[in-house]
Order: sequence, then structure tokens, then C-alpha cells
Amino acid sequence: MINFKNYKWILVPAILLLVFASIGFVVSTFYDLEAAEWLGKGMRYQTIKFVVVFYSYIGMTIWSIPLCIAAFIWLETFYSFKKTKKDSWFKANSKSIWYVYLLWFVLWAVANIHLLYKARFIDQGWGIGINVDYVTTWVYGFISRVIAFISEATIYMGVIYLLRFKLAKSNFLYNRGYWIDGVKVVSFIVISYIILLFIKHSFGRPYYMNLKSVYETTILQEAINEGIIDLNSPESLAKFYESQSKNLWGNAEVYLPWYEINGNWFYNLKFWIPGLANIADAPGGWRDIDFPSGHTLAMFCFLSNIFYFVGRNKPKVSKLTKTATYLWIPHLLIMMTTLCVARSHWLTDVFFSCMVSIPGMYLIAFKAEKVCLKINLRWANKCKESVGDANLVFNNKRAFLGIEKYGTIWNLKSFKYSANFDNKVDKHIKKIKVQKSQLTISLNTDNDFAKKQIKSLRKE
Repeated sequence: MINFKNYKWILVPAILLLVFASIGFVVSTFYDLEAAEWLGKGMRYQTIKFVVVFYSYIGMTIWSIPLCIAAFIWLETFYSFKKTKKDSWFKANSKSIWYVYLLWFVLWAVANIHLLYKARFIDQGWGIGINVDYVTTWVYGFISRVIAFISEATIYMGVIYLLRFKLAKSNFLYNRGYWIDGVKVVSFIVISYIILLFIKHSFGRPYYMNLKSVYETTILQEAINEGIIDLNSPESLAKFYESQSKNLWGNAEVYLPWYEINGNWFYNLKFWIPGLANIADAPGGWRDIDFPSGHTLAMFCFLSNIFYFVGRNKPKVSKLTKTATYLWIPHLLIMMTTLCVARSHWLTDVFFSCMVSIPGMYLIAFKAEKVCLKINLRWANKCKESVGDANLVFNNKRAFLGIEKYGTIWNLKSFKYSANFDNKVDKHIKKIKVQKSQLTISLNTDNDFAKKQIKSLRKE
């Protein structure tokens, strides 16, 4: 079980961030429009505009880093496990793992080349090379994409070096159960994004920049100042208004608060999957699907790498882990701010994602960990392998069923003291195929019920 004791150093900042996001969400619900108007003024300055574009491009792929790291850990764990078997092909051909890494590298490189190409030849309706999102040319986006490419490559090379040349030799990943941490990371990312996409498509909230009143005044004037729109060029102006008529940009009639659905939910279902219907027929601005913020969630997805460094099966938390986590917080706040400055998100969008991600990260990981341990126990029993020592620990108000695995004791289930206590314990240990005779029983309380229960168990 994930224990709060392991997270004391991050618990206070997490609570403060949760309180800040919660208060911010409530307050911004009433002042979203005014805040968007004020924050959007930052796009007048080129330095701020570059920072905005940079964080936006980083947020597009940062969530994929923990997914790839999880895949690497599963791969290394699989090879380590297979090499423990007699006459294993993987033991005799251990270098074959490099072919898997090579395949991943080719796919990753092709994907990034495609992203670089898209950044250079971007076409969002105003013409090739014009980034409508940020009312600028392709230059800032391309530079940001290159920086992201180099940064991600550095991270991946460091991770692969650590896994291949440091940890794989000692079977450390396999012996410490790091595959469970990979499941926690992937579970959080997948479940969170499924929920996020459902909410986004359900509400179809428009950008601030795509309100007609903003698009036809502020955005047009900014495009003219940037030299993107030429008043003396009929073709340039035609593309500006044509993208509006196609429901690509600037077609939202009015501001919509986060809790109001854009149009009819059932009617909008046909627009959920691209190609099923003409997006021009969707309610104005629905395609923006602005609420809540996916980029803010992506920052928490990146933070989920913390599960590889903190937990019951980990050594003492290093200063480097703590420092890296603390440095992540200002980057999160910058990401949240730049999204609103870009006029592609409202304050309620980013505050909501932050507010939900903090408890969601813990709860999903907590549940995923328990499921993994139970599956692992059942598999070990089925294969007649050692499942470790099963423990039933009696505390003051509860008893905890745990299993000794990967160098520590993991709590699988807690039981309140009640009349049907015996039945609950019996039912659960049967699920994981552990007999009462296999239990190591500990008494850490003076509770009379617990004492009687232990006597009963020992008689059996």
C-alpha cells in the first residue's frame, strides 16, 4: 500500500496546491471572462509569447515520457524474469533486448520528425507556416519542438543507460517489483485521459480567442501587427474570415461557463470521432473542447514518475528526488498561467485539472497497486511458486492483511472489527488463495476483540 509516511516531504506542498487550486476554481468561476481578457494581454510581448508557445509544445508530448519509461521497465523486468528460468531462450539471447529498443527508437524518431515537419509547415486555416493558436509564424513552434526533441532524447538515453548498464545486471528491477510502479503510472495516465476526453467532448467549451467579439477585434489586430494578415491583400483577409465560416476559428457566439454544455449533448455525439460528421455543423467553438485542461494533466502525468523513486519497496528518498519534485511545482504553475495567457484555456480549466489530478493520482495508484499484488499472488499460487509470507496484523481499530513481497510488506486489505469479521477475512484470503495456517499473525493492540480473534485463529 502507498503510505503517507513515505510522502511527508511532498504532502504539505500537495495540500497547499490542492487548496490553492480549489479556491482558484471557485473564484474564477465568477471571473473567468475578466481574467481571460487581462491575461491575454501578455501575448503582446514577444518574450512572453515564446514562453507560451514553448510550454504548449512541451505539454503536447510530455505525458508520453512516463509511458515509455514504464514500457522500458516492463521490458527489463520481463527479460530478468525469463533469465531466471532454466534453458530460457532469453537467457541465451539476452542481447536481443537491444532490437526492441532499436524498434522503439525508430518509431520515436519517425514520430518526432513528423512533429517537426508539422511545426514547420503548420496550416491551421490562415495559410502554411502560420500558427493561428498563438497568432505567430512557425518559428517559435519549430524551435520549441526542437528543444523538446533534444530534451526527451536526453531523458530517454539517461533512462536506458541506467536500466541497461546499472540495474539490469543485478535484477534489481525484478526483485524490487518496479513493474508494479509502471502499472501505477500507466493506469493514472490512461484512466485520467479517458475521463478528460469524455468531459472535454461533453462540454465542448470554446477558447476565449474564438469568441466572435475577440476574434474579429483583438485577434485580427494582433495578426495585423504581427504581419500575418495584410489588409492590402484580399487573399490574406479572405483566409481569416474563411476559417471563421468553416467553424475553425472565431465562431463562438457567447462566453460559456465551464458547467454549461455547448449545444445539445446528444446532437454533439456525432462530432466526437473525427470524420463522422462535418465539424462546420458543430456548435460554434465546440471543436476547442477546452474544459478541462489536458496540458495541466500532462504535467501530473510527468510527475507520476515519482512512483519509481518513492514507496514501500524503495530505498530512502534521495535529495535529488525531492529537489526535482519541488522544481516541478513552479513549472506546473507556469504551464497553467501560459495556457491562459495564450487564450486557449480559461482559469477554471487549469484549476479544475490541477484540483482533480492531485487526489486522482494517489487514488488510482493506490487501487492499481492492490490489483497488481492480488493478481501476482493468484499467479504465484497457480504456478505453485512462493508467494512470500502472508501477514495478518491486528492494530487498535483494524486488522491488516499483507504479504511480504519485493523486500517489504504490502497491505492488501483492512478489516474493521465487527460481528462478521471472520467471514470477511475468510472470504478475502480465499480470493488470494492463502490458507489461515499460512498467516503470520501479529498483535499490536490491547483491543479485547483482537485478542479473542487471535486466540481463535491460533486454535484453528
